[in-house]
Amino acid sequence: HQGVASLCDQHGIEGGFAGLAPVGMLQMPTPEGRLQFEGECLLGGVITYSVCYPSYSHSPADIDQALGVMDQALAQVAAA
Repeated sequence: HQGVASLCDQHGIEGGFAGLAPVGMLQMPTPEGRLQFEGECLLGGVITYSVCYPSYSHSPADIDQALGVMDQALAQVAAA
């Protein structure tokens, strides 16, 4: 939750994951923003769902890679 919340703040987007960590519900300010975010993440190889389910099979490097893709996706959403 904290990594995505920090990225949203950096890009000036009111979004992130709501709920108890580590499971969270993806929230974006508009349906269009959410669709764009999810599409950009897919292009970067990260599949997002309405509820995020990280697991112990995700290494710190996997999480960092996913956050990098989400950072790029949020940059695209902010530029739209």
